Amino acid sequence: MGILVDQSPTNSGVPAQFFGQPCWATIGPVIFALRNHAPVHAATMARGADGRYTIEFTSEIPMANTGNLRDDLVENVQRCQDAVEAAIRKNPGQWLWLHRRWKARPRLEEEWKQRMGG
Repeated sequence: MGILVDQSPTNSGVPAQFFGQPCWATIGPVIFALRNHAPVHAATMARGADGRYTIEFTSEIPMANTGNLRDDLVENVQRCQDAVEAAIRKNPGQWLWLHRRWKARPRLEEEWKQRMGG
């Protein structure tokens, strides 16, 4: 299963950092992994000079599972963001980015504030 984790979610997001900037990130891959005890790997595909594509997978991204779902979601989502950021830094010319990644999400911000008791 593949999920694009460098997208800005409209629902089911948690605060994260991406390239040193605050953003919102999807919890989808983390929820799937925790519920199904499935491994998580970042995958990238790069086009070579010959026009062929090569797909690469990182080693497994370890998922925290402390029993505190909120904290585990935040930690694991950040681990996924960090893995994608590392892949982009390795080969930035291959990252296709067509949206506003760091935009404000007022509804998510308000929901998160309520969940955090503030």
